Amino acid sequence: FMNNFHEAMGQYLDYRSALEDFEPQRVVFLALPTHAYQHRLFQGQFIQKRLREEEAKLIIFDPVKNEIIEWIN
Repeated sequence: FMNNFHEAMGQYLDYRSALEDFEPQRVVFLALPTHAYQHRLFQGQFIQKRLREEEAKLIIFDPVKNEIIEWIN
């Protein structure tokens, strides 16, 4: 789980940084399936701290229904 978080967060930060140079008006969201968002480690102190530090914006989606559940700015 933590490896997946690190990989996803790294990609999120890279895309956000790249877009700041070319399309600064765009907003980047980190998309998470509901099961990952509800995982106990995701709700833990470390990950929540990292999300706050980076002011990460999230999209929570249901991969079975293929629909967005929540936008978190």
